[in-house]
Amino acid sequence: MVTNERHDDGSQCAERTSVTARRSWLVLVRVASASSVAVAFACSSSPSAPPSSDAATPLDAGEGGAEPRVVIAGLGEDRLDPGWRWLREAPGSWRFAGGTLSLRVLPGNLWCGANDVQNVLVHPLPPPSEGDIEIFATLESAPTQLYEQVNVAYYYDDDHMVKIARELVDGSLCVVMGREAGGCETVARPPIAGSSYRVRLVVRGPVVQGAYRRDGEQEWTTLGETTLAAPPGGVPHVSIHAYNGVATEERWATVREVRVVEIGR
Repeated sequence: MVTNERHDDGSQCAERTSVTARRSWLVLVRVASASSVAVAFACSSSPSAPPSSDAATPLDAGEGGAEPRVVIAGLGEDRLDPGWRWLREAPGSWRFAGGTLSLRVLPGNLWCGANDVQNVLVHPLPPPSEGDIEIFATLESAPTQLYEQVNVAYYYDDDHMVKIARELVDGSLCVVMGREAGGCETVARPPIAGSSYRVRLVVRGPVVQGAYRRDGEQEWTTLGETTLAAPPGGVPHVSIHAYNGVATEERWATVREVRVVEIGR
């Protein structure tokens, strides 16, 4: 069951880049569970979802016999790969080196709010009709401000997305899965300790499933499942962004090991 929620901050709750044969990343082959359902969590002492019964194969290249797959998008190494572009760029408040993107967490809100977040990084994806995809990223941050967060999202525009965030909620660091489309709903937000964790969005047509994996773990824990229909003329993207920071304080979040891969094509 999906729980509709509203944050206490007052907010209401395109082209395809070709992939060359020279890309040689190895990524996870995943068998999705047809029985996954959306589960709602409070960011408190409530237990998180049990480990996913889906194929919990290690994710990245060289781990546990992962198969070679076509990579639709990755960040790159020394500079951002072609296809990435900034929305509302704030020069000087982001850095990129060694495959890691660092974002200064600036003030602003993208969750059913003013849509004034700066440094929203996006990369176009194939339309759902062309096949299913998985989006992976590792999120790291040390938030201190309520609702301060760093996100990876399956994104059409500022008002249509499914995100997974590393977010501070009511004093607890949480992994938050949320959907925005004609309103906002929090699919899950269990409290998760640790300096970073890996997240995954699986997109099969309009259905989007989220999961996370703590540092050192091999199995994925399912967050929940929701749907996101394309708005008229909408082009899907993967998006990376951070917000709800404090203007007078300089804090940074990092996103690394970003992969968008094809499923079953």
